[in-house]
Amino acid sequence: MNHNTTESSVIPIRTLRERFRRKRITCIMLFCITIILIITIPTVIVLVKNESTTKTSTTYTISTDSTSFVIPTSTIDEVSTDSMPSVIQTSSRLTITTLTKEQMVTSVHNDINVKWMQNAMTVAGGHGRGDELKQLANPYGIDILQEDNDQLIYVTDYDNHRIMEWRSNAIEGRVIAGGNYIGSSIYQLNQPTDVVFDEKDDSLIICDKGNRRIVRWFRQKHTTPQIIISYIDCWSLAIDSQRNLYVVNYGMSEIRRYSENDTDGTLITNGYNNTDRFNQPSYIFIDKNDSIYLSDWGNHQVIKQMKDMSYNSIVAGGHGFGNDSKQLIYPQGIFVDDLDNVYVVDGDNSRIMRWCKECEKGEKVIGGNGFGILENQLNGPKDMVFDRENNIYVVDKDNHRVQKFSVDVD
Repeated sequence: MNHNTTESSVIPIRTLRERFRRKRITCIMLFCITIILIITIPTVIVLVKNESTTKTSTTYTISTDSTSFVIPTSTIDEVSTDSMPSVIQTSSRLTITTLTKEQMVTSVHNDINVKWMQNAMTVAGGHGRGDELKQLANPYGIDILQEDNDQLIYVTDYDNHRIMEWRSNAIEGRVIAGGNYIGSSIYQLNQPTDVVFDEKDDSLIICDKGNRRIVRWFRQKHTTPQIIISYIDCWSLAIDSQRNLYVVNYGMSEIRRYSENDTDGTLITNGYNNTDRFNQPSYIFIDKNDSIYLSDWGNHQVIKQMKDMSYNSIVAGGHGFGNDSKQLIYPQGIFVDDLDNVYVVDGDNSRIMRWCKECEKGEKVIGGNGFGILENQLNGPKDMVFDRENNIYVVDKDNHRVQKFSVDVD
């Protein structure tokens, strides 16, 4: 037997066995890797999706009077809850003007379809006519002040000759002005009809109707009240962006404007286009552009006059005495939103109406269920005001209460 021949035949067999072993190991490794990938990839996908959902499900909404920005929390590097920084660093380098807490409220008036709950909550009075701190007697005017986390409601308590202050959820109010019986001394009031807050002096400006004067009462009790305008038949007040005071002089059926320390005033208007005289004008409202809105009570219409213009126009009612969607009966308080929608207290129809800009017809937003004392009824409503959350407050005069109609979020 040839030794070289035998040796040469054995070497290929060994080589084949070695190659087979390596291939088997490689196949096993590939199989294991495949199994690991099959298990791992779906798990990673699920985790990534969950993380993405978590980052985008919560947003911060920041709004100004007319514009809202919705910013995903996943893109915000820094946000302060006390006041928004002048620039919020985001992935898109979005720049936002500094906002205070008071400004961080979305205006529902950007949506004409907003609704209010039809059953109201009593937030002042509501315990019958009387002079106790939990009672009112024929209230007329109202204003609201946001103070820190509290909300102060100021009401003219006509037949108690005082201004009442009510805090949120308070059982009773407190006397903030007057309340010293009827009289004409500096510390007395006589049938006040309206009140507005003046931020500069931290004071309340009051129509002291029975004394034919306008007075300023400071919220700090140690400061003596001031008579700022005398011999005027004041019914309603409003302040514009320059702190000019507008007064409805019902005795002269006119609106006058008073700058600071001005006791004579300037005649703004006394009729529809200054030809048809107003018929017992009642409440006034000044919008963000300093346009004037006036309830022309006896003519059953609301008039708008733009700043520095001599002419005006009818923006609500103006179709005579009645209760259809074109009409008003003795309109009272007014509010105008950022889109120039006009809200009117339709006095003798016991309802709140809304006229959109340039609409011939209005729509009922509250009330209209007849005179009564139920939660969905009003009785002789007078003034109205909106708070920061766009809830409506109505002075329900003959029920001696103030009713809050909350925004319907459903």
